[in-house]
Amino acid sequence: MKSLLATLTFFLFHSFAATAQKQDSIVLSNAVLYYSVHGNGQPILLLSGGPGLSSDNLFELFEQVSKRYKCILFDQRGTGKSHTEPLDSSTINLNQSFNDINSLLEKLKISKVTIIGHSWGAMLGMSYAIKYPDRVSKLVSVGSGPLGMSDYHIIEEDIMSKASKEERNFMDQAQDSMAHHTASRELMRSYSRILLRLFLYDSRKLDSIVEFLKKGSQNDAMQGLMLQDLAKIKYDIKPGVAKLQMPLLALCGRQDPVGIFPTIMMSQLNKKVKTVWIERSGHFPWLEQSDTFYSALFDFLK
Repeated sequence: MKSLLATLTFFLFHSFAATAQKQDSIVLSNAVLYYSVHGNGQPILLLSGGPGLSSDNLFELFEQVSKRYKCILFDQRGTGKSHTEPLDSSTINLNQSFNDINSLLEKLKISKVTIIGHSWGAMLGMSYAIKYPDRVSKLVSVGSGPLGMSDYHIIEEDIMSKASKEERNFMDQAQDSMAHHTASRELMRSYSRILLRLFLYDSRKLDSIVEFLKKGSQNDAMQGLMLQDLAKIKYDIKPGVAKLQMPLLALCGRQDPVGIFPTIMMSQLNKKVKTVWIERSGHFPWLEQSDTFYSALFDFLK
């Protein structure tokens, strides 16, 4: 999963300029963290994926949720506009991410928050809820990444199972060219589009999904450092997920190669998990099947 997701995010999000957005910030001793707040009512924190994707990747979700609730779009440390010095293992790690979320909630004077996380953001949201259960009122996982490092290979195999023989051959050749630094920009762009298609249910929506996702940006250094930390600490939240007591919604596209295995595992570990499968959807259900997605989400939040 690491190599496939890292390659996808590099070529997709480095190919476009991020959308400018007015943000506020938290100034810490070694970082400046940016966030946006819009709407009123129950506070909801959005956590984007990657690791390393900027929060702009979830801007469409932010717009819809903020029509009904007080929604917070947060650039995690080392993503988007949020920066840190130094950018190394001392500043990019799971525990620091917990501290940053606490700093954000303290800045906004929020004692309890609902968290909606996508992919890596779902992993982070669940990890935070396990450590700070009294600070999370509700938890929403959207296409979660793996619940343990040992499961990464399963997800990568699920992603590649959707590729045709011709696509597999092309991707093998492209990866060889990239490894030898001989891949052209056009080759890399074609590789990226094939890989993104594997994340979707309907390839006819590829161009429109790209238009939404290009609002984001990707920090590959942050991604590498966070994945190194997860490996170092032997990341495995399965025991913690089993003990979560707050209302927990697992939203997942029925054809999502990333989220399907972790979502099934969540429902098996914890009987309190409400699982909703979004039919005819891959890894981005709020874009692929927006009506069904928002109906399930808002029904849970109310």
